[in-house]
Amino acid sequence: MLYAFSKLRMAILPEDPQDLIEFFSKILIKNEILDEIKNISRKSSQDGDGLGHGGKEFVTIEFKEEGKIPLELFLKKRPPTSTDAILFDKEVFFYAVFLPDALAFVEQKDEFKEIPLAEMFAKCYHADTDIILLANVLKNGFVMTPVNRPHTFYQAEQVFEKLGMFHAVTYVMIKDLGVDEFRKKYSPLAEEAVFLPEKANVHIKHWETTLEMSLAVLNETKTPVEGLEYAVNFLEKYKGKIFGELCEQVKSRNEDMLTTLNFGNVWNGNIFVLKDEEKKSYPGALLIDPKMTRIGSPLLDVSCYMFSCVAEHVRLTNYKYLLDVFYEFIRDKSEELGEEFETFAVQFDDLKVLYIGKSLYGIFCAINFLLEKCYRKPQGIAEDDFNMEKFVNWLQENPELNDTMAIEISSKINQYERYLQELTELE
Repeated sequence: MLYAFSKLRMAILPEDPQDLIEFFSKILIKNEILDEIKNISRKSSQDGDGLGHGGKEFVTIEFKEEGKIPLELFLKKRPPTSTDAILFDKEVFFYAVFLPDALAFVEQKDEFKEIPLAEMFAKCYHADTDIILLANVLKNGFVMTPVNRPHTFYQAEQVFEKLGMFHAVTYVMIKDLGVDEFRKKYSPLAEEAVFLPEKANVHIKHWETTLEMSLAVLNETKTPVEGLEYAVNFLEKYKGKIFGELCEQVKSRNEDMLTTLNFGNVWNGNIFVLKDEEKKSYPGALLIDPKMTRIGSPLLDVSCYMFSCVAEHVRLTNYKYLLDVFYEFIRDKSEELGEEFETFAVQFDDLKVLYIGKSLYGIFCAINFLLEKCYRKPQGIAEDDFNMEKFVNWLQENPELNDTMAIEISSKINQYERYLQELTELE
């Protein structure tokens, strides 16, 4: 049994050590772990631990049997705000309902066992309405690259392989069930949670602020930046429209040639890579935080990762190769699940067109992540506390960082302009 789920509410963890042991013993029994527990220690997750902070803990379970390796776990608690709680519910449903079904689907269809889907995610020991209990993958050789360190070519190759595999599984599941039945069966995951017109009152301020901050970065730089004027004019066009454009980008359409379940939030903070210290390589990758899922185009995930995580020089010179890695995996793994190779939904050129069509989503997500990691998070700026005058002063006090951000924003936007030129040539 890989995953265990309970509908019982367990909001408050017992304070008494013996009660806590009993609490975790029940969970371990569901996972066919019958060893007696000797001791349980808990440590709050902090920034830099790699798995977030606030309502999260590391849990170490020691056993009575001498020499038995302790079980290292990561515990996430239900967040207090309603918006975050909705996303938490998505994650619970993913681990508790969808992933076991997807694993069973692969087990049934994958005759040659070529799709190790379980290796894409941390093992989930328990998920209910109040807590999620995962394996602490940091103890298993996985590392999260710092948010300010972009992924190398080889890391990006690993992630695109994993994304191709995940999307192949959900593509064939949706084809087998039918999109309407899939939506019905997995509705908490299938429905968009953020980019909806009716959510504008909650999210539009954040995205308009992101746009204004981006323009301030470009306008305040004192260093010549290639394509700066084009980038400024490009962003100006989306004033008052950025949230609506993002809603259009994520909308699932009947005419989409590829329809899958999007992971929805593919960036450095949600990707762990397996590090081989001896070879100094990264032979594996896994995804965490499946709380922004939706039915839609897989190219949303691709563009988000490509623009948010992949090193600029890698993306600029190798994006076609990386797209091809994703394409070969989604096509070939779909074939292993019973999809006819000759009738796969798209050819590579089709996929490239779809990717360009979803690149705006990736660019805006990447700019948002850039501002988050460079300013909002280090400065502890809450949504309601943002002040543009203070931000501009900060840019002026940090000219080197301002220049770096301006170059990165301009590079992403100007690559999109080159994409559009390529699209014209394809047509």
